[in-house]
Amino acid sequence: MALLWIEGFEGFGETLNAAPSPAGIVGRKYSSVAFESSMKTTAGRISGKSLQMENTNCYFQKTLGSTDDTITVGFAYMAGALLTQGYGPTFYDGANAGMRLYFDTDGKIAVYRNVTRLATSTQSISAGVWYYIEFKVKTNDTTGTYELRVNETTWLSATSVDTQIGSNPYYTAWRWRNPYSFVTCLFDDAYICDGSGSINNDFLGNRKVVALRPSGAGDNTDWTPSAGDNYAAVDEVELDEDTTYVESSTVTSDQDLYDYDALADVTNIQGIQINTDVRVTDAQSYDLNSVIKSGSTTDEGSADTITATGYSTNTRVRETDPNTSAAWTLLNVNAAQFGIKAT
Repeated sequence: MALLWIEGFEGFGETLNAAPSPAGIVGRKYSSVAFESSMKTTAGRISGKSLQMENTNCYFQKTLGSTDDTITVGFAYMAGALLTQGYGPTFYDGANAGMRLYFDTDGKIAVYRNVTRLATSTQSISAGVWYYIEFKVKTNDTTGTYELRVNETTWLSATSVDTQIGSNPYYTAWRWRNPYSFVTCLFDDAYICDGSGSINNDFLGNRKVVALRPSGAGDNTDWTPSAGDNYAAVDEVELDEDTTYVESSTVTSDQDLYDYDALADVTNIQGIQINTDVRVTDAQSYDLNSVIKSGSTTDEGSADTITATGYSTNTRVRETDPNTSAAWTLLNVNAAQFGIKAT
């Protein structure tokens, strides 16, 4: 797999300019979060929603789960003002901050390795304007490379440089962080890729992440809804915790599938990501599969063991249509069903 993660910030609450809801929702999905109380869900870059951070203490961090030496990240970014300067989004190896972006008060962006400035752009960003920023790093202590692109134009790049900060020739996490003290910034439409595989292993360019929700019952309805139809118990825009849900006490084969909202006006689909908020209600653990049914193919993927009695967000990325082994098409995404299986 090359596509590791996508995020459109559509699942962190329905009310604009309000704290992510329910409380702690960002921490369910990310390995490390700080000052979620200083974050807000607000209007998105093109449509939908984005995540606003209100001071430099705010961040959320994604464990990469890859040992590939090359990682590319992309995200939409807007600074509310350019009054201060500081470190922004950063690669980490364990607790060590490595290759990172630094935003100056004049709008120029610098590339750092920890606290060492490697280069500074001649171009500048402006406050109140959305930009699509991509940062690619190959990790090595002598033959490393990096490239910074803004709106698909290269602003900085270098080869044969030290890009390694720890003992690993790769990075273990990526942290989105507000670079400015007491100034708001917004993030939207993010992706992370590594350098493996034959697709999605390089810059993807300016992308949009779209959220789809269950809209009808699929071919399997084995889980028990709290009330009404199974899909109607899990289709809310803002998660309502234990108010509506589906549940299963059968840990062998219970499967729930759902039809989803139609995707529109899309010509190039890099991949899909299934997000499932889940918990156990007793001391038992069980395995959960995120299921895709496309055409005549049912793809259960790998099971994740669920142990926590508090909610967490379980995710699965699929780059290609399991029924065709080719890139997803608009027609096939809209015809597919997605769901869950207890195993």
